[in-house]
Amino acid sequence: GIRLIVNIKPWLLDDHPLYEEALKSDSYVRAAKDAPDPKGVAKSILWSNGLGEHTYGSYLDFSSPGAVEWWSRHIKEDLVAMNMTGMWIDNNEYSGLVDDAEGYAGKSSFWGGGDWESRLGWGGGETTVLQVGRLIQMMGMAKMNLVGGTYIPCKTTHDTMLGTFPDRRPIIVTRAAIPGMQAYAHGTWSGDNTTTWASLRRGTAMSLSAGLSFLPGLYGHDIGGLTGKHHPSPELLVRWCQQGAWHTRFTVHSWKEVSTTLWMYDGVKVDGVEITGLLRDIVGLRYQLIPTMYSLYVNEYWKQGWPVLRPMFWYHSADPKTLALDEQFLFGSHILVAPVLSFGHRAKRVYLPGAVDGTNEVPEWCELDTGIWHASPTDGGFVSIDAPLTRTPVLVRAGGILVLSNKCTKTVYDGETTRVAQIFPSLNSKVDGAKGSFRLVEDDGKTNDHAEKGAFTELELSFQVGSGEKGQQVVGVDVKELKNAYALPYSVIWFVLPVGDSRKLRVSTGSGRETSEQKAEDGRAMLGVHLS
Repeated sequence: GIRLIVNIKPWLLDDHPLYEEALKSDSYVRAAKDAPDPKGVAKSILWSNGLGEHTYGSYLDFSSPGAVEWWSRHIKEDLVAMNMTGMWIDNNEYSGLVDDAEGYAGKSSFWGGGDWESRLGWGGGETTVLQVGRLIQMMGMAKMNLVGGTYIPCKTTHDTMLGTFPDRRPIIVTRAAIPGMQAYAHGTWSGDNTTTWASLRRGTAMSLSAGLSFLPGLYGHDIGGLTGKHHPSPELLVRWCQQGAWHTRFTVHSWKEVSTTLWMYDGVKVDGVEITGLLRDIVGLRYQLIPTMYSLYVNEYWKQGWPVLRPMFWYHSADPKTLALDEQFLFGSHILVAPVLSFGHRAKRVYLPGAVDGTNEVPEWCELDTGIWHASPTDGGFVSIDAPLTRTPVLVRAGGILVLSNKCTKTVYDGETTRVAQIFPSLNSKVDGAKGSFRLVEDDGKTNDHAEKGAFTELELSFQVGSGEKGQQVVGVDVKELKNAYALPYSVIWFVLPVGDSRKLRVSTGSGRETSEQKAEDGRAMLGVHLS
């Protein structure tokens, strides 16, 4: 049941067994005309084995039809046919090309039809590193696509994987990325970071910048740090995982003599907490977040281009202080995540912004795990939230909904049979936060039926505070089926109020849906709304 993603690079080292084969198909970037290489191939010093180890090799030139064919054939025969789940295209910035006179064939383009000569006026279709650099300066980074170093390998890989197994979703991660790349590569990351608290702190700012720059929607960092002379301490590893659990890309990755793993501190305790068990709980939460994260990805990133992780000014731009906040973020529209990013800290200063844009109401925020409510100061301000090692401060704005799966032990599919909607209605029935809704998207997560056949289901979950028979507040909940083209593995949506909220749940008037009641693990009452 293990699925593998293989790391591949757009170059071959001189001693690679397939180097000569690619040479015969005119697959490499061409050397400058006065270069000493008799084969006319550009040579670069490329990463070879251990960290900091390099040797000579050659970049593939994806503006050459020979390189595109060679890459596609070996992706299919050597990797896809061997049941590799996904491709991780690494080191594809082409930063090793240092001679401006090195050249590209210029005979193929993702635009299809024609060559560079007809589009750009370059003779014979050929061009050089220098000419491409000038083009980038004049016409913007998107024109880097024409080189093929970044865009075409991803498109070729995508088309090859989809052509080989049309019923499987191509999974492609790329280190180099530009706007538009997400058509063929779903994810990227911040690159080779270091094992330091500073790297952890700057990670949030990089994630927010990537989202604002319209990069691929699955973005994150190498948790624990890729490089450095030491491993992450137990505390640093925990805090990094707590931050990463809310990112769309969650990967523990390193290049050290002994790899960073989630079980490397088995038996070690910090503040009396067993580290391996704590990390297991964090990963478990990440799996539980998938229903919300996937729905945000589909409805807001894929359909609208909005990032899943957003800066605080996304909804609070009238508060100028939000422009400088880069160590906390919004997960979707209502969930504020403020990870601890410094050694030894057991509390977090969290900024609660002023009014939501377009309203005059002071936002209310509920701590996810305690049910404690905070009202934002009129013009915004900081509050201190307890943050022991076991806790990431997460607050949900009134009106928010967080949909969780049940706990997973091995894969995300362990949790697919249950959906629990944690709802956060304001205690004040007269404000906007007294009602809320969220659109939940479900499909099989494996095939392309959602795109080709429309085989997905979309549910609108909602709540609204109302009055009961004796004038007390009750919270009405409902589920509307906006699209029902995928057979759900569950038949009930469970609703639960925040910790300590004793208001009664009921199905919304006129819904007509059957309901059930049960207790959550912590004893809270849950109301189940049955689906048709």
